[in-house]
Amino acid sequence: MVNRRFPWPRSGDRRRIPLGVMLTVPFALLLSGAVGLTGWLSIRNGRENVEQLEIALSEQINARIQTHLHDYLDAPYVLMDAFAATIDSGAIDVDDDIALQNFFWHQIQQTSPGSTVLYGDRQAAVVGIHHQSEGDYLLLRQNEATEFRWNVYELDDVGQPSQLLKSSDRPEQRFRPWYLAAERAQQPMWSPIFPAQSVSGSVVTAAQPVFDARGELKGVLGFTITLSQISNFLRELAISSSGRAFVVEPSGDLVASSSPRSPFISAEDDTTRGSAIAHSDPAIQAASRFLLQQFGSFERIDAASQQWFPWNGQRHLVEVTPFRDDRGLEWLVVLVIPESDFAADIQANTRRTMVLCGIALAIA
Repeated sequence: MVNRRFPWPRSGDRRRIPLGVMLTVPFALLLSGAVGLTGWLSIRNGRENVEQLEIALSEQINARIQTHLHDYLDAPYVLMDAFAATIDSGAIDVDDDIALQNFFWHQIQQTSPGSTVLYGDRQAAVVGIHHQSEGDYLLLRQNEATEFRWNVYELDDVGQPSQLLKSSDRPEQRFRPWYLAAERAQQPMWSPIFPAQSVSGSVVTAAQPVFDARGELKGVLGFTITLSQISNFLRELAISSSGRAFVVEPSGDLVASSSPRSPFISAEDDTTRGSAIAHSDPAIQAASRFLLQQFGSFERIDAASQQWFPWNGQRHLVEVTPFRDDRGLEWLVVLVIPESDFAADIQANTRRTMVLCGIALAIA
């Protein structure tokens, strides 16, 4: 019985594929594949170029920060060694406030604004000079003559007090962090970061003990720098349009940052530092949160690390590198660079490549 609903076609009834289709379709498929492969390679190479560019930039900026910090933080101890040698030679008597004041005034003119050099003895007397701005210096004094009040004087062009600017009850300097650091260590040592008395913001002091002929502690020399000076340097770096650099302690407290937002929290006359994870700058906060998720705490970061993390709808490169010196300083330098700051030009070139490939395909 013959199936009439599904008749087998006769050999002469088969439709033949036109020659034009047989020639065009494989060529079009081959060309489409080539265009697609070209586009994919272009996108992949573009991303790789962005990553390599960001990594190279972060390494270059990190090297600059490390070099600047070493040079900046070594300078106080170079001066301190010179001061100590002058005192040990007997050329300057540390018990003579006027001689010490004049010596400090001449020496501090070699330093950058924001620096302070001072000396405190075991009897709670202190004398120091603060380099406020170019050509502008302040005398700091606390002794029997001031009834152990913290007096701040403006100095004239020859380094003599011209006006009393401030007089207040302050803790004796021998109980301040910089004095205690050198007293306990009995050797040159960085103090903890602490609020300044005469200027706004927080400071850190290079402290060096001074011993008498019997080897007993006679007093402490101190060279103080403000953390805002480090922040100013970070802001001058050409990181990227929205990249950030910041320095943080293992405790998580912020030391300095390139952000225009202050790392300090002010309340009346008191200024305290905030933690990096609570900073008002979103990029610093996000990078700090990511690092804590990866390492558990800043204290556990003991080697350089580069990682990518997603935030705010885009990838960011975060590089963290320990910074240490021979006098007990341990900080972490962190760089945060968004991929979008470098991807715009490469993505534009990728789009142009894809458009040209599409035009070539259409013409073909």
